[in-house]
Amino acid sequence: MTKVRASGVTLKASPTLGVGGRLGDDIGVAVSNTIIAKAIDRLKKEGCVADLPYSSASYYDVAEQICRLAGLQFAKYLRSKTRQKNLVCRFVSGGVSIHKKDKDSFYATREWKDLRYAALVRHGGRCQCCGESSATGSVLHVDHIKPKSLHPQLALTLDNLQVLCEACNVGKSNRDSTDWRPRLVVST
Repeated sequence: MTKVRASGVTLKASPTLGVGGRLGDDIGVAVSNTIIAKAIDRLKKEGCVADLPYSSASYYDVAEQICRLAGLQFAKYLRSKTRQKNLVCRFVSGGVSIHKKDKDSFYATREWKDLRYAALVRHGGRCQCCGESSATGSVLHVDHIKPKSLHPQLALTLDNLQVLCEACNVGKSNRDSTDWRPRLVVST
């Protein structure tokens, strides 16, 4: 048995002479078949309903199902065999995550939608960072100042929300807790 490492996945293959008489031809096929089989197993666990046969599925077939399940662009990942293989190997090693969208997600709830609207009204429908508005063509996001992922107890608190344009919100991400709302100046 020989251990072969392919894109972060260690696989075992039997060293035999391949069709061309070279050692390694069959190892490459065995590695490919093992990677495809592992990808099909994970696809089934993630809820893929396509019937992919272990014996005849190609990297293209598996990459297509990964794109469908993960919501990835077909044109980007299916245009070459190298991209297909890289996507499948990353998927097997856990480098491609599947985000299942369900109707009961936080952002689909009535509570969030009402609170989001209240934040847009409160802050005048303008980005608190750069001043852009939907009137100038910007997409507005209602951002959690203290990220929801780190402070779930503040997810539905109006005082933890600010309006940011898409560019400012994506730049901020959930790593930053900057409050861009204007400060109230109290004069004495």
